[in-house]
Amino acid sequence: MSRRRVRRAPLRVALAARVAGGAVTVPSPARAASPVLPGNEGDVGVTDYYLDRVLGGPGTLGSAVLMTRGRSLYLRGANNANFTTMGFAGSAHVGGPNNLGNLYTVTVPGQTVTEVAAHRFDAPSHARSRYTIGTTWVTADLTKFVTDDNVAVTVVTFSNPGGSAATLTVRAASPLATRAGPGTAALTCTCGPRRTSPPARTPRP
Repeated sequence: MSRRRVRRAPLRVALAARVAGGAVTVPSPARAASPVLPGNEGDVGVTDYYLDRVLGGPGTLGSAVLMTRGRSLYLRGANNANFTTMGFAGSAHVGGPNNLGNLYTVTVPGQTVTEVAAHRFDAPSHARSRYTIGTTWVTADLTKFVTDDNVAVTVVTFSNPGGSAATLTVRAASPLATRAGPGTAALTCTCGPRRTSPPARTPRP
């Protein structure tokens, strides 16, 4: 949890969670870092991927399925929580059929965070949207994506076009990662898919 004083200049907060071997952890900087955010690389002279231009969908038209996914981590089903809640909310799955629920969420305690649906964009490489923060002038522009090695990254940029500063508390929480991990900002859990034994088979006489 952190307190953020938002002035006229934008303030950026980056969050990431890595899912590997059934454990949710904070990834190392080498794994979490991306040279540039999705949407800023691609064909020479343009600022997006070709597939994003073909398959990307603006606004709330069409499916609410989050397109971005890793090798095994993805959010399953048409769930508006994928977009109305900051972070990775909805039905997270890691390879198997078990629904893990929210991977993690980003909230502003004491304030109602509301998506501006007209700013929603969903594409294979990333998703983005904009949110209003309560009755303040502060807005949050969010970009999120899942890398190939199952790192779920959320980047939130807070902007305040109002005439006075606003002090906000920004909280990232996961119902899965609840145990202290290495470092002061790390939480871990073990939440791999459940394995069940096959039913006993009676040999034929």
